[in-house]
Amino acid sequence: YKPDEAANLERGLSRRNYVIQNMADEGYITQAQAEGYKASPIQTRITKTQQGCEENQTTAFFCDYTVWTIRNSPEFGVTSEAREMLLRRGGLEIYTTIDLDIQQAAWDAVMTNLPAENEWGFGTAAVSVEVGTGRIVAMAQNRYFDQSDSPAAGGTSVNFNTDKPYGGSSGFQPGSTYKVFTLAEWLKNGYTLGDHVDGRVFTGEDVDLDGEPDKVKIWDVSKDFRASCGGVAGLWEVNNSGDQTIDDISVREAVVTSQNTAFAAMASQLDLCAIRDTAAAFGVHRADGNELLYVPSAILGTNEIAPLTMAAAYAGISNGGVYCSPIAIDRVFVRKSSEELAIPQSLCNQAVAPEIAAAMIVAMKGVVSGGTGAAANTNDGTPLAGKTGTTDDRIHTWMAGFSTEVATAVWVGNVVGLTPQTGKSVNGRAVSTIRHAVWRDLMLEVNKHYEKSEFPRANPRYVGPTLRAVPQVEGFELDIAKMQIITGDLNVKVVETPVSSAQNIGTVAYTVPAFGESVPRGSIIEIYVSSGGQLLMPDVSGLSLQDAYTELEVLGLFPSYPQPSQTWMLNLCNPLLPTGSVHSTIPAAGEAVILASAVIVQPNACG
Repeated sequence: YKPDEAANLERGLSRRNYVIQNMADEGYITQAQAEGYKASPIQTRITKTQQGCEENQTTAFFCDYTVWTIRNSPEFGVTSEAREMLLRRGGLEIYTTIDLDIQQAAWDAVMTNLPAENEWGFGTAAVSVEVGTGRIVAMAQNRYFDQSDSPAAGGTSVNFNTDKPYGGSSGFQPGSTYKVFTLAEWLKNGYTLGDHVDGRVFTGEDVDLDGEPDKVKIWDVSKDFRASCGGVAGLWEVNNSGDQTIDDISVREAVVTSQNTAFAAMASQLDLCAIRDTAAAFGVHRADGNELLYVPSAILGTNEIAPLTMAAAYAGISNGGVYCSPIAIDRVFVRKSSEELAIPQSLCNQAVAPEIAAAMIVAMKGVVSGGTGAAANTNDGTPLAGKTGTTDDRIHTWMAGFSTEVATAVWVGNVVGLTPQTGKSVNGRAVSTIRHAVWRDLMLEVNKHYEKSEFPRANPRYVGPTLRAVPQVEGFELDIAKMQIITGDLNVKVVETPVSSAQNIGTVAYTVPAFGESVPRGSIIEIYVSSGGQLLMPDVSGLSLQDAYTELEVLGLFPSYPQPSQTWMLNLCNPLLPTGSVHSTIPAAGEAVILASAVIVQPNACG
């Protein structure tokens, strides 16, 4: 019976007094003490006992993930009913992968930097995975684990770090952290970090056919992109965050600055389906169980993915391109029989070649050392690499990265709703920068537990640019010139304002860089279009002065003889030319001059 219910108080009192009297009869207390105790009223002190994962909030969500691992893994039973029975009645001793020191740091990082009761209800989650083993060493979020039907403020049973079958979350858009898979495919296709792409936002095109130049870059998807596994169509508008666009940008710079237009240009030279497949090779999948999307916008991180998935994928990059699936359990014993049970194993596969992974790391190191992820740098001497992610309107922000030993992914964003992080702060820190603080605090603890070591050197073949020579297009019709340049693995920008030149009006006057110069593959070559109005100085050397004057005047130029004081012009000698003929002119033969220009005719004064 329940002694705290009114109907049971009389029975409870009788039972209590019976026990007290027996204690007096046996000599444990005196009769006077017994009478005193029996005269006192019953006072109940009911304390709710926390059970299961709720007992320790620091590890609660990792604990819950471990429980769901047993519920979902066939190693623990053929049917879900059998697995549930084993979990509840099997008397199991479960040894997990968690490192309690790192876990404490993860809990402190999420709760200190973004308290559960923050004004906007923003959530954050952090998870760390060991490189090469898949072992999850920490998993935390800024919520209290509460499995009740109506959790208190700041409480939930949904695990933000995991897939829906392992805690109820449908994942979050990872933004630019997903760009690393386009980078991997770029390198796999023989391109390099030093190669350039066209990162322009404004190109002067009218792709949407509204009669006005497009204000931002618009791609005609069916024409500009390739997807070997299915069709893609429509128009795709791409812009960059802020005003820091670099038009002629190297791929290495594009990673460090996270430039959207550059990655769109990279993807236009690749197979969208191959980019998706490279992500899948790193274990990337949607948290809701649906197929990964391969539309162009997916390269910028529009699939909803769990932080644990991204952490494991990044661990694969650090592991020489070998992805190992995440695991939470090291051993399980049946307590009564000491039988050791089979457990889920980390499954590893070569997602990309080691040399591709090493080149990826070169660019990703720049993100942490001085790029968009610099605020997350632990500055403790541990080599680090990573990538940031920010979705449209800063609904979600990410920091994912790794040392040679551990990879960590941190997400900050909306659990429900679409509240932008822009302009909002918690405890004096901008919400959009909290990802860096959480990642840094967690990795500082991680780095204390693992040996610092350098990343492998990258093959220079993947780092430096592939050089291309600027083709000769002066005097070409504009469309032909553009084709020549594009065929040479270069990009084209036509300068709007025509320039005076000796070339025919509307043809190419010249390019910058000039014909014959070596530039990185993909560089933007500026074409200057001729407005005419210039001509090339003819070579009149060896002609008589009268014939030279006549030829120059016919071309609309004004020849003149040097002044007597210009003795250096009057004493030139070329023994191969007749004395008294023309030695040379200023401007010289071959130079471009405008009509009606003055020309100094210098005599040949040998003898």
